[in-house]
Amino acid sequence: MSQYADLLKYIGYFADESISFSTWQAPDQRADDVVSLGYPNYDARLREFVEATYQAKVLDQDYLDYLTQHVPDPDKLVASIDTADFKLLRAILTYYIRQERFCEGTWAQAAKEKIFLKLLRRLASITQEGGTEG
Repeated sequence: MSQYADLLKYIGYFADESISFSTWQAPDQRADDVVSLGYPNYDARLREFVEATYQAKVLDQDYLDYLTQHVPDPDKLVASIDTADFKLLRAILTYYIRQERFCEGTWAQAAKEKIFLKLLRRLASITQEGGTEG
């Protein structure tokens, strides 16, 4: 449990309906015709949570293979959280953390849609049951 305690501290953060997890920086064109694309400006606490997932060593480098085998339909990832064992939970969490590299705004979406909250609540449940092997 102590390995994941730092992550579980974010449950209240993700449950708070009043938090704006990010704002979008609008695209911009400078006088020298250099264009910057829009991008999310994440709340500092959300960035801390992402860093905490790396520090907790909870992420799974083989997550895509595992998800392909156990949840082949990506539309069912969120529905799988409630019954996920520890290995599947790690794979789903890793998916949402790493997806930001390919689709900016994924973290904001996962926070807003309470996906991170569901993941953390399931992690709390699994750690209380002692089922964190794998």
